Amino acid sequence: MDKNNLFDEILQLYDPSFSKNSKDMQITEAKDTFKRLEFKAALRQKILGYISEYDSFNFSKQENSSGDMLEFYSRPLRFCNPVWGEFGERVAFIGGFRNCSCSFCGKQETFFIEAFYMNSSGEIYNQHKALIADDITDFWKYIIEKEYDFHPVISEDVYTLLRQAGWYEGRQIDIDPLLEECMKDDVFPTDIQIAFIREFGGIRGTDLNNTGFLIGNNRENRCYANIAKQALLTEEKRMLNSYGADTLCVGYCNDGEDQIWLTPYGQIVVRQKIVGRNFIEAMNCIVGY
Repeated sequence: MDKNNLFDEILQLYDPSFSKNSKDMQITEAKDTFKRLEFKAALRQKILGYISEYDSFNFSKQENSSGDMLEFYSRPLRFCNPVWGEFGERVAFIGGFRNCSCSFCGKQETFFIEAFYMNSSGEIYNQHKALIADDITDFWKYIIEKEYDFHPVISEDVYTLLRQAGWYEGRQIDIDPLLEECMKDDVFPTDIQIAFIREFGGIRGTDLNNTGFLIGNNRENRCYANIAKQALLTEEKRMLNSYGADTLCVGYCNDGEDQIWLTPYGQIVVRQKIVGRNFIEAMNCIVGY
């Protein structure tokens, strides 16, 4: 199967969203990058050809084995384009896979499960410098077939920050007074929401980026409010429309700039995005990994 047929298969399977910027604009941006960073001439031509043929795009796909949802981003040159000494050249970032347990703060080393780089021969490697594909045809085949079932390794630094904030393994606080207040406002947390509040409610600390976070254990600061009654507030309206009336604001991160939400199914949501495949992975994202 040739490269166009494989890319057509991606279009049919995943219905990607393409950049709002025209290809001409992206090519101009790429040429500006070439003025600032030195790439071999052959790689410059390959990247311009890639943009001309495929554009910048992203799509989601569900893994067959794990059921996890992956996101693929194709953004030529938009992240770090490192010089790999053993290759004798600067390579070009072209895209990467991530899931909801990856960092959402933009750190390239934790933002992607696997990031992809092209060299001047048209070969594609991952961030560990392992050869992924000899050419773009093999690359599209890899993108279609690849699955990860990815869970991040949570560092001791993250556990230390959580412990300093008041969390510990096996933590189970009394939240009966909170539940009584919630019921008076027609808020009825699900079992999995209750489990999260018992384990994390009341913790307050500073994340790896030195900004504050907290998980509430009372109804102050709009925590545990009935969002159906607050739908005039922009964020509450978005959450109501996206995740339903039983979604709860449980805290704040980034010095209070972002609300932390908990769906009735136990999903943690920040900035309209689910973070973490489980509670501890969500907290790993929130404290800035």
